[in-house]
Amino acid sequence: MIADSLILMLLGIGIVFSFLILLIFCVRLMGYVIQKHFPTPVVVPTTKATRSAAGTDDGAIVAAISTAISMFRKERS
Repeated sequence: MIADSLILMLLGIGIVFSFLILLIFCVRLMGYVIQKHFPTPVVVPTTKATRSAAGTDDGAIVAAISTAISMFRKERS
């Protein structure tokens, strides 16, 4: 009786282990195939001149946001 349960337990563990190994292999294979057929695009970094096209000063924006946050915190307390 105990021997049968141990055999059944080891068989179950072996099947689960085999399935997990197969799953890992399939996921890695899928990753390889996807990378081969759909490579990641190269992102060109933008410069600061093109980012702030309107000519606004980032320091003024940061100061305005900081002021708004401090006023909000004063109202809540």
